[in-house]
This record gives sequence, C-alpha cells and structure tokens, in this order.
Amino acid sequence: MDTILKNITYTKPRGHDEITAALLSIVKKDYVILDTVNYLDSIKISISYEGDEYIIIAHTKRIHDNGFPNNRRPEIKRIQVRPIKEEMYTDSTQCFLLSGIVYYSGEPLLVVWNPFTFRGFAKNRSAYISTISLKNAFDEGFYYGADCETNVYVCRKGFFKNLLSKYIEDTKFEEIVW
Repeated sequence: MDTILKNITYTKPRGHDEITAALLSIVKKDYVILDTVNYLDSIKISISYEGDEYIIIAHTKRIHDNGFPNNRRPEIKRIQVRPIKEEMYTDSTQCFLLSGIVYYSGEPLLVVWNPFTFRGFAKNRSAYISTISLKNAFDEGFYYGADCETNVYVCRKGFFKNLLSKYIEDTKFEEIVW
C-alpha cells in the first residue's frame, strides 16, 4: 500500500488551469477537440465523435485526501461534490462527466462518477475512489468497476475512448415514445 500511496500526487488547490490542462491532454489523445468554453462551474468540450460533433460537459475537480479525521483511511481519495447546476443527461449529442484529476507516477488519471448518484442533495457530498482502482487504471489504461459503493470509470492518456464509450453506454438517456 505504501508504494501505491507514494505514486499518487495531486493538483494544486484551486489549480483550475492545471486540472483543465490535464483533462484536455487526456481527451485530445483520443479525439479531435473542436472547441472548449467555460460553462457554469464546468468546461464544455466539443469533440469529433463517430463523425459528428459531440459535447462533453466536464465538471472536473481535484482529487485529494479523503477528509477522514487524521487521514485514517489513506487508501481512499475523494472529490467534494456541490449541488450541480449543469444539465446532467447523456444522449446522442452530449454527456455530463462528474470527474476528478489525480496523478499516478506523474501521469494524470481521469476519474468519472455517475452524477445521478449525487443528485437531489442541498449540501455538498463526497465522491470516493480507492488507491487500488487508481493503480489498476494506471497499469491497464482503463478501469471500470464498483468502488467505495459507487461505479467509477478511470483512465489515463490513450484510453479516454474506452472510458467515454462505456460511460455513454451505461448512462445514456433513452427517449420514451408513447
């Protein structure tokens, strides 16, 4: 466990530019980025996806220690999730990513949680990730699984395509026709 913990580093507190740069470096390894714009508390990224323009609204935060007193569970990391204002649905034209950035052996990892897990709360909540899942994603390139009782998607550069296709498959909103 100590070796895993030594490999984890964080972005600077309030390092929005660093977080955005890390996110875009992961996305552009697999997709052509057509445009980016700040959008509420997130970044809106337009990519070329399967021949069409696809919008990713990424609410990306810094992953940090877990917030437990005296860091008594160092194998758990988290982001703080505030009530979300952006449109959270996923369909054939866009998706919303509740995500965090952390570095493992100096390489950025993108962690994504399903935002609907955190919907409907007036106060901040935490989204957790285990250090074992971060190591698995680093070793394999992409990791998907239940972690800390929540589904997580984790990838490093070169594997965002895997993350995005699995995430869209799992969270896509299907229109109901009556």
